[in-house]
Amino acid sequence: MTEILTKDAVKTAVAEVGDLFGDQGVSNILLEEVDRSADRDFLITIGFDRDVKRPNIGALGAALAGLASRERVYKVVCLESQTGMVKSIKDRLIDRK
Repeated sequence: MTEILTKDAVKTAVAEVGDLFGDQGVSNILLEEVDRSADRDFLITIGFDRDVKRPNIGALGAALAGLASRERVYKVVCLESQTGMVKSIKDRLIDRK
């Protein structure tokens, strides 16, 4: 059996992330990385921006928080290389210093 093409795997990963997280106000969905696992599965990192939920911080705090009310999130989508089936979607944690 032949493997799916990388560009098809990326299209699937972007679509899945958009479908699953679309109700969270996501935007700017972009490909970040493509890798392969030891058993040849595609490991595709997709980044997107989404709204940050903040606790009740009053009117002034809300106005200031509004300036930075989005965060960049990264997800690693694991796709089976033969079928293109999504095996998992996991958080990719980025060390922000």
